[in-house]
Amino acid sequence: MNIFKYKKNKNEVIITGLQEDVSNTSIVIPETIDNMPVVEIGPRAFKLSNITDIKIGANIRKIGEEAFGYCRKLHFITWNGICDEIPDGCFFFCENLKTFDFSAIKKVGRYAFRASGLQEACLPENIEVVSEGAFDGCSELHSVIWHCKCNVIPSDCFFKCSNLKAFDFSSIKSIGKDAFNQGGLQRIDLPATVEKVYERAFRECRNLQFATWNCKCDEIPDSCFAVCRKLKSFNFAGIKKIGSHAFELTDLEKVDLPATVESISEWAFSTCNGLRSVTWNCKCDAISAHCFSECPNLTQFDFSSIKEIGRYAFWRSGLQEVSLPKNIVIISTGTFSRCNGLRSVTWNCKCNAIPSYCFYMCPNLTNFDFAGIKKIEQDAFGKSGLISVTLSKGTAVGQSCFAFCDSLAKVEWLSDRSIRGDIFAECKNIKEIFISDKVKNIEVRAFASSPNAEITFI
Repeated sequence: MNIFKYKKNKNEVIITGLQEDVSNTSIVIPETIDNMPVVEIGPRAFKLSNITDIKIGANIRKIGEEAFGYCRKLHFITWNGICDEIPDGCFFFCENLKTFDFSAIKKVGRYAFRASGLQEACLPENIEVVSEGAFDGCSELHSVIWHCKCNVIPSDCFFKCSNLKAFDFSSIKSIGKDAFNQGGLQRIDLPATVEKVYERAFRECRNLQFATWNCKCDEIPDSCFAVCRKLKSFNFAGIKKIGSHAFELTDLEKVDLPATVESISEWAFSTCNGLRSVTWNCKCDAISAHCFSECPNLTQFDFSSIKEIGRYAFWRSGLQEVSLPKNIVIISTGTFSRCNGLRSVTWNCKCNAIPSYCFYMCPNLTNFDFAGIKKIEQDAFGKSGLISVTLSKGTAVGQSCFAFCDSLAKVEWLSDRSIRGDIFAECKNIKEIFISDKVKNIEVRAFASSPNAEITFI
């Protein structure tokens, strides 16, 4: 009795599935049906079936995509020597498939073994192509021998291979996007043969402790080592560009940026809780947005070679003292916002405008010299620890600029500009307010909730 569904094509047979009443789980693909050679297994032919093992017939030249997808009980397959390509999604979610003989294979298709139970992968020299996501989600995969002709690790190839602790990169030229993302690698040694590494290649390798970058690639791509929480050190020698989020949420303790570094993108070292020291010797004179945000142990930084500081660059960092020299021409929104330990700021830079939220929620910043400042933007010092504020003539002040400064006791408004909006709203402990008699207008909300304030016009 024939157990297969099939169709004929030019005196050849293509198997399309199993008959509905078939209970046999051990399957042998015959060489012939109706005296015609069985040459192909069609797409999704056995998908979601209960087969446990299968032997591919000697005449099979082609197997369609997802042919054995979701065969969760499949644990053994005998592959013939004619069909040399594993199609896309062939063993999708075959959770019990622990081994596979690659000796006759030339090409491994897209997501061919995705989320399968594969434990070892020995890829011999005859393999010419390994496609995107080939071993994606193989959480039991603990050993890979890469001897194949293909020197490119494609995107998603070992994504979420959490038990793959080591990999030999000696024959590799390129590492694709997310290739080892969320994997189990403990050490990475990239030799000179590696020419290109793509985004998120090693992202969230939570057990990664050592990374040696000796490859030709002089760019660390976006999120390359992000969330590698055990990575404490990295040698930046020879690096020209550091991508966005490259080392975000790592445990780097020290960052030494040599003269070779030309570009550092936003969020590059954000949320590095262990970061205590940054040596900035690079050509790059701009600190990108959020570059060192949420680095609570970074207590000092040398700005002597910096021209531009990006948005929220040191937000929630551990900076205690900030000295901004003349070479700085641009300071952006929220640069030092929520720096709880910030006690002292020296503002000698060419930038004469304090941007919005620049020192917002800096409770230990008690004093600031506003001499030479022409503009203070919205919420620049909101909820800060300022004790007194003295504003010179002509200084423009934005909305809520000093609002909720609970420690503020004295205000000197020497400017002839109107006091608008809620600039000093909710500063409950103001006692002395000195205002230029040239001020024509003080809006109702300007000093709202300052019950003990005494205003004197001078």
